[in-house]
Amino acid sequence: MHWLQKLQRLYTLWSPETSRYPLRVTVRQLSSIPWGHQDVPEKFNFASNVIDHWAGMEKAGKRPPGPALWWVSGDGDQVQWNFRELSEVSQQAANVLSGACRLQRGDRVAVVLPRVPEWWLVTLGCFRAGMRASDIIWTVSDPGWILNL
Repeated sequence: MHWLQKLQRLYTLWSPETSRYPLRVTVRQLSSIPWGHQDVPEKFNFASNVIDHWAGMEKAGKRPPGPALWWVSGDGDQVQWNFRELSEVSQQAANVLSGACRLQRGDRVAVVLPRVPEWWLVTLGCFRAGMRASDIIWTVSDPGWILNL
């Protein structure tokens, strides 16, 4: 119940123009929402169905080419890709994985990279080629590598 009050306060802070109309949510209303029980199509591919859809909208001029991925490093370096660029580069990554690496649909791929833009490209390439990408988050410590699967 405490988190529900925090949510109401945050809503009021984020939208001062609607603060006259406070957000009133009850636990009963939240419990009636089917969290995680939405129908998922049998042949759903995030890279093809979502990224390519938005890339097509950019190509057709129905959407301005704003950033789909905007990465900022700790030093302030920035990388921005719109949906068209993200679609093209993830197709290239999928071609490398299925061509030169000889991976096939359904194969599992362990992606061992820090959170850099290339991590997203490899993961989207895996999705596009029908591979199952597993993320390995790693940190360096004195005794050696610590893997968190």
